[in-house]
Amino acid sequence: DHHKVSWQPYVPIIAFTAHALQSDAERFIEEGFDDYITKPVKKAILEHTLSSWMAKTQDKDAQAI
Repeated sequence: DHHKVSWQPYVPIIAFTAHALQSDAERFIEEGFDDYITKPVKKAILEHTLSSWMAKTQDKDAQAI
């Protein structure tokens, strides 16, 4: 489980999919993805999602030190 290895940098797994139904989103999260982005991708959503995860992972990495 990549969430439990504290000595390695955290790398979120983000699904990039054409499946946009709420049930699809829930399935991706249940299967272990951290987040998802639907196609066609909108630049603002991509930037927001990546920025959000970059901030979260930087916080986790800083706490591990």
